[in-house]
Amino acid sequence: ERPSEVGADRLVGAFAARRLCPDAAPLLEVAFGPAVTFDCVSGQAYLGGLIFPGPATALAALSREAAKLPRVNLDIRAQEPAPGRDTTTSIQHGLVFGFVCMVEGLSQRLKRQMPGPAKVLATGGFAASIARVSPVFDQVLPALLLEGLRRLYYEERDNL
Repeated sequence: ERPSEVGADRLVGAFAARRLCPDAAPLLEVAFGPAVTFDCVSGQAYLGGLIFPGPATALAALSREAAKLPRVNLDIRAQEPAPGRDTTTSIQHGLVFGFVCMVEGLSQRLKRQMPGPAKVLATGGFAASIARVSPVFDQVLPALLLEGLRRLYYEERDNL
């Protein structure tokens, strides 16, 4: 609707995803940062996406808005959610597996709307944590945005 309002980081990520997976059409790129973004690409077209608060943002809001809830480390090793017997474990499992369920569910719904079977790529700091407990991603590319910037520079440097 208003392509000029799409963040440059999202467009560079979509560009990089397409360059790294030229034969896969369509692509769903999931990027984890302060926000989690889902970006849909088909051929050379950016189809749009979704944005919601990322794990660290959600954790910060939870500890800020709920006075007694601490900030905790979200790097857990559990493969399945378990009811926590203390506040720290409850927050850890709630956030990590809550994000797993959101990512799995949204990926599944978005893939149904795309023209053909979609490959799901993940990037950003929390991608590996999700990939450890869910098969939702076809590939994890931690530095996708930086790779996109590098490729964009080399492809366009003669036009600068």
